Amino acid sequence: MIKKEILRNFPVADIIPYERNCQRHDKNVQDIANSLRDFGYLKISILIDEANVLIAGHGALEAAKLLGWDNIPEVCQVYDMPEEHKKAYRIADNSTTKKAEWDFGNLDIELKSLQGFSFNMVSYGLDYAMMYENPDVDEDDIPPAPEAPRTKRGDIYEFGNHRLICGDSTSKEDVARLMNGRIADMVLTDPPYNVDYGGGMDKKTGQKRENRKIKNDHMGNDEFLAFLTAAFRAADTALKAGGAFYIWHSDSERYNFQSACNLAGWKVRQCLIWNKNQIVLGRQDYQWKHEPCLYGWKSGAGHYFVDSRRNKTIIDGGIDLKKLEKNGEEITW
Repeated sequence: MIKKEILRNFPVADIIPYERNCQRHDKNVQDIANSLRDFGYLKISILIDEANVLIAGHGALEAAKLLGWDNIPEVCQVYDMPEEHKKAYRIADNSTTKKAEWDFGNLDIELKSLQGFSFNMVSYGLDYAMMYENPDVDEDDIPPAPEAPRTKRGDIYEFGNHRLICGDSTSKEDVARLMNGRIADMVLTDPPYNVDYGGGMDKKTGQKRENRKIKNDHMGNDEFLAFLTAAFRAADTALKAGGAFYIWHSDSERYNFQSACNLAGWKVRQCLIWNKNQIVLGRQDYQWKHEPCLYGWKSGAGHYFVDSRRNKTIIDGGIDLKKLEKNGEEITW
């Protein structure tokens, strides 16, 4: 028969994480820590066996360590639990909540009742964007732009944990407003390529779509280099030391892109190649089937990378081309 006992003020250092724990908490440990910090340890969430090995509560333990706790207020310790039961329970404990669904009507009422209080529900892991998802809408559908846009320079939109600013990427002030005191782990950017892109062909008319012109995509050499340098320098102010950067670019402007990186203090380490699953039809001798991406990281600290030797400089990425056709128009990648 399984027995259990509640232990108070149990030392964090005495709890042993299970070596094959199946649940990773990299993305939510800060959320758990925020909850413990703001509300305290209100429920017993850590379960250990007689050898102090964790059965449940790995996330809570990681959060307690993150907060610098020396002791857990209450721990449940079980005795005489068969090993196969422990293994099964670890999986069950992480699985039983997966099918639970929000009642968005009640959630909306509860959230509105909290307006005026200081609770930051996003900091506890709540994703506001899920409340407005429409399963009947294709995520690749793009509505037509309004004739009279409401958005103006400086406006900031928030989508759950995400922020979007209507601003100038070359402006350090705009970048600072967007980041709001936060520092980015990585910069992934796809600037204009300076190739005077016109948006491809309209299948209905057979004419080039001039209404899809990209701003800052047709400059002189010196002007384009200055433009890129200003953008990268602005991004650098919001990138942590050791933070990686990925910069998509055109082969024809490789010199300017790499020069702008150097002027911004970024050292390019490698060039990655996206091997597309379809050519981009053009008038040059060889049809383009790839896109290059400069990769490196900001100096001042060691950079993070996954502990793997399987990643290659060639990225074979498949795009669902059928999703790129809307109302007879094909978007060329």
